[in-house]
Amino acid sequence: MDHEKLIEQILEEEDKLINCHRNHIDQIVGVVKEEMTLLNEVDKPGSDVEIYVKKLDEVLMNKIKLIVNLRKNLL
Repeated sequence: MDHEKLIEQILEEEDKLINCHRNHIDQIVGVVKEEMTLLNEVDKPGSDVEIYVKKLDEVLMNKIKLIVNLRKNLL
């Protein structure tokens, strides 16, 4: 592979990673909004804490998945 093609490939990989990170941030913002909604719901009188815990666990598992997917792009 000649030098110019190598440089082009490196730049493409950098752009891919940066775009992946931007997408990740957008997804995480959506997850944070979900968490805020959960907190607002559980703060209401008569709310079901068991449902809150179940939904929070789902949100946290989604966050883990998103982070793992981003980390795969670093390797």
